[in-house]
Amino acid sequence: MIGTDREIETCAFSYCNEVRYMQKRLNTVIPFIIIDEGNAEVQARNKSIVSYILQNQKDIKLIYIDSLVQQLYFDLFKQFRISQEILDLLNFEGNSYGRILNKQFLIAATFGADYIHRRDSDTQLIANKKYPSEYEIKYLGRKISEIPNKELPQNISFDSEKRILMVGSGYSGGSDWKTDYTSLLPNDIKAIIELNQLLRVPDSLILVYLSEIISGINYVDEPFKFLPDNMHANPDFGNISFYNFHKFIPASPIHKTTGSDYFITYLLKNNSCPIIYHNHFVLHKYTNKRKNKDENYVREYWNKLTLMYDYYFTFYDYLIPQIKQTTFDVTDIENTDINLLINCMKNIKVNKKERYNRIMKISNIIAKSNTPIVKECSDLFKKDGFREMITSSVDNGIDDHIKLLAEWSNLIDCAKQINPAIFN
Repeated sequence: MIGTDREIETCAFSYCNEVRYMQKRLNTVIPFIIIDEGNAEVQARNKSIVSYILQNQKDIKLIYIDSLVQQLYFDLFKQFRISQEILDLLNFEGNSYGRILNKQFLIAATFGADYIHRRDSDTQLIANKKYPSEYEIKYLGRKISEIPNKELPQNISFDSEKRILMVGSGYSGGSDWKTDYTSLLPNDIKAIIELNQLLRVPDSLILVYLSEIISGINYVDEPFKFLPDNMHANPDFGNISFYNFHKFIPASPIHKTTGSDYFITYLLKNNSCPIIYHNHFVLHKYTNKRKNKDENYVREYWNKLTLMYDYYFTFYDYLIPQIKQTTFDVTDIENTDINLLINCMKNIKVNKKERYNRIMKISNIIAKSNTPIVKECSDLFKKDGFREMITSSVDNGIDDHIKLLAEWSNLIDCAKQINPAIFN
């Protein structure tokens, strides 16, 4: 599955090769689904690319879903008495990383899928490198006890009956960072270090990641590793796969931020779920706006990033401690008590002053930047109105996520009843 708001020519042709590889390995047809959220001009170009692939690569079952078909799809949920309030959390305009992921989760359910292999539209396969799906096919959905001992690291501590719900990797070419630091390069290295210290990234990893940012090269020596809680980056959502998780827990639908889809990896890592991070990277290419340090892009991005920071700390400081005091277990996903998670989210007691102070710390860090537009963002972050807007947006996003969580099993049941022929 690929979700996009940009032209797909490079990624679509590239990942057709991976789909072909998967079909040969599994001896079955693998639907290749592209969900397009681009503007009318982008969708017109993408339709011509899809048409060419359908005519010339008939062994690929490519399914292209434009904005009109997405609207028709969600309209079908009304016949199951899904409220407009819930539908508006699934199909709305504006930036939201969680929205496209939730669309992919529901559409996968419509196709009856247990496995999702997700790639971003600004990535492509690396020439002469192996496919990410090699590890995804090999380990996704298997219990630790089902993996030969010779393939397991000696220090593995996971329960043998725990199942692998996520297998993923990172990027080469744009580094494996989940944050775009282009506007701080090359002169504001200290600011990058301080921001990641604020995010509680261990100093040893900051030096490794800093090298990746500057060089644009990311490499992991080990073929794969099981992630410890805090000592490694999460798999990137542009190079990731899931087993069954999509049927039970949606991503956050929070608006106007980046990284909200990482709620899922945070939840898994902090609930002792085995996650495999492998070294079959894909090539990531930043958009021209990132490369050219477009002022509107930089201004909008740092606003979104500050919102993401507040969301991240709200999750780690207030939600995770509550979850750990309960019997909530996401590793047995089919039997997970979603109400426990909902109750923990409802009972989050945030410290608004602490959150305001953290936004001020971000402001003070980027105030040292040599880039004028970043300095301008710093001045904005000091204003009480901005900080109230950020924290209120996060609080509203959590409330919306609670609504989706409460309705998700019903939404998945409805999605399963919709005929996938709607996408033909």
